[in-house]
Amino acid sequence: MARIDLAELRKNLDYYINRAIDGHEITLVKRGKTVARIVPTGPTKLDQMIEQGLVTPARKRKEDIPPPPVKTSGTASDLITDQRR
Repeated sequence: MARIDLAELRKNLDYYINRAIDGHEITLVKRGKTVARIVPTGPTKLDQMIEQGLVTPARKRKEDIPPPPVKTSGTASDLITDQRR
């Protein structure tokens, strides 16, 4: 794990990004205090579970499923009149 100052990061951003890609964690320091970390990414827990066959991804997104129809009695005109009262 490398601890670097923000000024050093600005000068050599590409180098530190490549280090993260290679699996290294970089801690960013500003005025002696830790302010952030750059960490390598990997598959999420959900991605791992899908790969292992423990879960099945949804076929549709929740936003794509229309809401159920509203059950009412009477005509649309009657409903509008009732709401105006």
